[in-house]
Amino acid sequence: MPKQTILIVEDEIFVGEYLADMLNKAGYKIVNLETGEEAIEYVRRRS
Repeated sequence: MPKQTILIVEDEIFVGEYLADMLNKAGYKIVNLETGEEAIEYVRRRS
């Protein structure tokens, strides 16, 4: 089964890194972005 991807959008760098680390250890692929604009652009490119 392929890894599921979780998109984290968090402007507090340490919080985003902590979440990404925990979820990565649980087997998820993580995309960690800092702004809503970055997230929108990421989703547009993936569509």
